[in-house]
Amino acid sequence: MEHTTEPAPAAAEDRRLGLLAAVLAALAVACCVAAVVAEDAGGRSGDRVPIWLGDVVLGSAWPLIGALVVRAAPRNPVGWLMLVPGLLGPYQLAGVYADASGGEGPLGTLAAWYAVWGFAPYFFTLPVLPMVFPDGRPPSRRWSRLLAVTLGVATVTTVARMLSPIGSDLAPGVVNPFGVDGALWLRYVTSVGAVSLFVVFLPLAVLSLFWRRRRAVEPERTQLSWIFLGGIVLVAGATTVSYTHLRAHETDS
Repeated sequence: MEHTTEPAPAAAEDRRLGLLAAVLAALAVACCVAAVVAEDAGGRSGDRVPIWLGDVVLGSAWPLIGALVVRAAPRNPVGWLMLVPGLLGPYQLAGVYADASGGEGPLGTLAAWYAVWGFAPYFFTLPVLPMVFPDGRPPSRRWSRLLAVTLGVATVTTVARMLSPIGSDLAPGVVNPFGVDGALWLRYVTSVGAVSLFVVFLPLAVLSLFWRRRRAVEPERTQLSWIFLGGIVLVAGATTVSYTHLRAHETDS
């Protein structure tokens, strides 16, 4: 009599997590493509900011890589963090729709609001991912405290942006429907928070890779050396692109 081996519950759960990550990555790519197509098909008003290529690349490439990481290690936070930029695709779509609808109606209202703060995935990935790479945990208790502070600053910065009485990022002519009247100081909270995340916390996160490398043994040390060099490039590129991204939206607002 043959006996069939039932899959272990943990293995079945891992497969479901991998499938979920693949679906989320596919949706992220679809949203990015749809935003580009919608912009080309419908054009844009003179006020709307064009779609940023960096948003499209980050919002599609990172989720695909994240889905592969989740498939290999479903319970490692690194893969799930790389899926977060998938929210940039809906952010781009929201900007296109807010511009086309003028922020009118329930869907237009939500689109106008999300277009104000939808670039927040930058805050929760770039300064965080290097700190938990590759095992999903900071290298020490001190780094854990820094991670908590980073996430706190990212949260405050995002909430401030959500409530700022300004025009939408990608549709400056459409005012934030949930902005607090007269609370222009929230714009400065957003600016200070964003600058600190990319100029202070991101370099510290990359420094954590160097700290981790010093404590590693071969071949992990060699691997981390290359990743550390990549992190230096990430600091330069992310600081320039993300800060310019924010400042351009602030100026248009």
